Amino acid sequence: MRILILFLFFSISASAQVDGIFYFAVTDGVGNKILPSAYWKVSASIKDGDLLPIQFSESDTAYILALPKESFNKLLQIQLAYSAGSYTGIMNVYGKIADTNGNGACNTCAITNMEYRPGNFMLDLPYQQASWDFLDTINCAYGDKNYTLKNISMLQNWSEPNLK
Repeated sequence: MRILILFLFFSISASAQVDGIFYFAVTDGVGNKILPSAYWKVSASIKDGDLLPIQFSESDTAYILALPKESFNKLLQIQLAYSAGSYTGIMNVYGKIADTNGNGACNTCAITNMEYRPGNFMLDLPYQQASWDFLDTINCAYGDKNYTLKNISMLQNWSEPNLK
């Protein structure tokens, strides 16, 4: 009976596990943080179309994207849409998720200032493990766990690449 209870406990824990975190704060053109509202819609999905859960942290005024193991080694798309009246502006940000930080991919990263601009953008990520070691870290609590995230803010230039 004890073995069955332990098995059930670990099965439930494993199914609810978050294996990575992507933390990002979005600002408008003058540096004001963008908060959830009727005008803003923030969503994220992996390349095969599965939506990923995004939560907004009131204390950090930032969005937190939980990354399950199934999303690793796939392309992530974060979409920020602003709609007011007849105007709709969409910003798509793409990046690769991996088991570890390295080889141009990330599973525990943060961007503390993502400036909203309509268009398509790729995350700039280091390819060498040694480069990741030079990045600052920030701490983020999600659920009952604390994460140490690599702050990739300084690597982003938010210029729209020529995606052909």
